Amino acid sequence: MEFDEEKIFVAIVRDITRRKELEDELRILSEHDSLTGILNRRKIEELIKQEMSRALRYDRKLSLLLMDIDHFKKVNDNWGHDIGDLALKHLVSVCQDNMRKVDSIGRWGGEEFIAILPEVGSEGISLVAEKLRKAIEQNPLIVEGTGKIPLTISIGGTVYENSEQPWETLFKQADNALYQAKNQGRNQCCVNETQLSE
Repeated sequence: MEFDEEKIFVAIVRDITRRKELEDELRILSEHDSLTGILNRRKIEELIKQEMSRALRYDRKLSLLLMDIDHFKKVNDNWGHDIGDLALKHLVSVCQDNMRKVDSIGRWGGEEFIAILPEVGSEGISLVAEKLRKAIEQNPLIVEGTGKIPLTISIGGTVYENSEQPWETLFKQADNALYQAKNQGRNQCCVNETQLSE
């Protein structure tokens, strides 16, 4: 801009710090479950695809666990939905305490959770699944004024075979194994429909 033959430059400076903070908050909200704080279904699905791609490209191991709280409806019916919410948070906390930092856990829906285990193959998946199952069984939810509320989980797992199979196939294998664990009495782990625990 020129004014009386002199050049004048005008600059507008805006502090966008708060805007960036809000964008970060929105991103976190869009990727995490509002109750438990872990990854939500959309984000965990995206992560499964990424880990499968990485495992295929670098010929790495990868396993998937699908976990479901046994008889969760009874928890809600007997103690109320507030205690049910605490039970979901408790399960997440116990799982996180017994998983590696490189592992990921997400809430698939309701009382169903998914764990992604990079670098874990057929020789290790049963050990991880059984460790998580025992940890839940041995750590009941303790609620002041209510006491101990026992929880157990059924776990279905599968190992990625480094193929071009879609992620839905991997999920279906874990889901079939979970169904097998439930069908055999719950509080069990099954991997690729093979029973691992009594």
